[in-house]
Amino acid sequence: MKNKPVIFYEIKSMGLITLVPFISFLLLLLLSAGVDKFVEFLFVNQIFCSVPVSFWSAYIIYDYLENNGRDLFLSLGRSKLSLIFYKNIVITFLYIIFMIFFSAISQIIFIGKILPSILIANIIQAFFISSFTLLSTIIIKSSMWAVFVQIVYAISFTGLVRELDFLSVYFKDDRAFHVGIGGLLHKGLILSAIIYSITVMILLKKRN
Repeated sequence: MKNKPVIFYEIKSMGLITLVPFISFLLLLLLSAGVDKFVEFLFVNQIFCSVPVSFWSAYIIYDYLENNGRDLFLSLGRSKLSLIFYKNIVITFLYIIFMIFFSAISQIIFIGKILPSILIANIIQAFFISSFTLLSTIIIKSSMWAVFVQIVYAISFTGLVRELDFLSVYFKDDRAFHVGIGGLLHKGLILSAIIYSITVMILLKKRN
């Protein structure tokens, strides 16, 4: 419970970055009212529901990796390093709560009902993007470029890249969506677990 006020204080300290997901969610609602085909809605929904979490995931640890906190971060003990993951998990779950709400509204706007399979896909994608952002931020040591990596990844694997499907947590068309939610669930969890494992190894190596 002691960490909870700290987390919310740090969320507030992100400043305008805190508002980015909500701006994206509002754009999602506007675009959902303007698209005609399900495949178009699927593209808009996946992009605007998953990518914004990268802003929170990257900038919640901004002071540790940029500014004057980098040396302190590398000197933190094992228990303190776990705090980085705690922040990432908390910020991700908080984001997912808001995301589910706005994704549900966007579905009602477009098709008049809520599809649980879309919400499941949104959660998997957001969780993966958050873990990938954490790893990218630590490797690149730049929150801005880490977010850029997620944007490129999301746009590429929702339509541009047809190969390397085993690295994608996105549906490229409505046919894949209707037959692939089970596979996406397993793949998303496995990829996220791999990314978190790599992140742990990198952090521990940086301390040695």
